[in-house]
Amino acid sequence: MDRSFLSLTPVIQASRRFVCIRTLTYESPEEREFQRALFVGRSGDVENTTFCVLSPDGKQPITRAGRGIRQIFQSPDQMAEWMGKAADYYDDERKKAGEKAAAPTALPLSDSVRLGLNTAMADDLPLVVVYGATREAAARLEQAAAELAWKPEFIGKFTYASSEKAAELTPIDPAAKPGLLVVQPDKFGLAGKVLARIEAGASTEKLSETLRKGLRAYRPRALFGWEYLRAGQSAGAFWETRLPVTDFQEAQARERTRRFSAPPNP
Repeated sequence: MDRSFLSLTPVIQASRRFVCIRTLTYESPEEREFQRALFVGRSGDVENTTFCVLSPDGKQPITRAGRGIRQIFQSPDQMAEWMGKAADYYDDERKKAGEKAAAPTALPLSDSVRLGLNTAMADDLPLVVVYGATREAAARLEQAAAELAWKPEFIGKFTYASSEKAAELTPIDPAAKPGLLVVQPDKFGLAGKVLARIEAGASTEKLSETLRKGLRAYRPRALFGWEYLRAGQSAGAFWETRLPVTDFQEAQARERTRRFSAPPNP
């Protein structure tokens, strides 16, 4: 997360009127192509990060695209002010067309449990895993969790992932049973431990209490910056991307990290 902009109160408040999407640069071919259509850097291909604000239909950029937020906005306050004006403009356009604003109803899921763990670690949030014995069972539990995810008590407090595949939960609990799990990611986002759990089919109140229990038990990440990098190298932790890294600077940094990382202890 960009701690100089995205985690600051004015931008967080302004973002409530937007759909915020984190693209999977080197994990999803489709999202990589979408990102390539917005911005290609000096490498001539997709770079590790891209920032752009799009129109409500997701088709028209309404800011220029760049590698980061600082290339578009000078400060968080300026960004929040611009976002407020843009939201007002599109609200007016929607009202003129006789359309009504829809409240969010879907659970904001990571693409997989694997990515959910890593995202939760990076954002320093607990991960909620919805695990169903079948896709249909997982979908029912997703719907139940979504009714809570957007409530003021819980909004912005978790990262979410869903699966019906037991193998995806191996880094968390190899013997996991279907239900909702609140997970503490390990310090490098490669595994996790269960802080709270509730079986599938639980009542809304029991689901709520499980989320509260997980929040109470969660411990924020202790290391940041260079200390965190050195700890990862010492532990031999390394994230393998599903797609080739085309950002030249990112590729160099990854190679340095791979070279200096010690192998994990046997």
